[in-house]
Amino acid sequence: MVNLESLHPYILPEVIGAPIPAVNLAIIRAAREFCEKSLVWVQKIPSVPVASKVGCYQLSLPSADLIHLTSVKLDGIPVPSLSDASTVGCLHYMQPDLEHIELVPVPEIGSGYKLLELRAALKPSRNANEISEFLFNEWAEAIAFGAMSILKRQRQSWSDPQGAIADRQEFERKMSEARNRALHGHVKGSVSVRRIPFGGCRG
Repeated sequence: MVNLESLHPYILPEVIGAPIPAVNLAIIRAAREFCEKSLVWVQKIPSVPVASKVGCYQLSLPSADLIHLTSVKLDGIPVPSLSDASTVGCLHYMQPDLEHIELVPVPEIGSGYKLLELRAALKPSRNANEISEFLFNEWAEAIAFGAMSILKRQRQSWSDPQGAIADRQEFERKMSEARNRALHGHVKGSVSVRRIPFGGCRG
């Protein structure tokens, strides 16, 4: 993870006099929007041990907020979303909220447990004081444009309405670029779903 201060050199010369708390808040707001609209920050999150006859589990997130799960596997076998109408008669997952995952139907796997492997699209939490190394290394300038567009709209000594418009346009251009890159990375091949006949699923 990278401290928010690492982004200050991109921003402070453009908003002279802006207090550091306001700058950091703008960085987080920009980073969250960037991730929400581009879905570019995708990574593994901690796996969940699944026991027999237990359906709902809490997710563990790496100092971030969940946008949505992008991949769910049980012992390496893909588990489709319950909303996927193309898959029937197999184990599915759903999310009652952004902090939990529920397996449907409740699996019966005998003794021991199986491992639920997860990948997720993430965004920094609202109270974060750092961002991921990936976001900093790949998209620091984009996030800086977003933060500057927020700061320059404020009615303060550093206000610059025209500059805010230009920065916002550049921010949106880079979000579109990131979104296209994320989509390109997700269409390299189709994924076939193997049925998992647990908990009374039909084969």
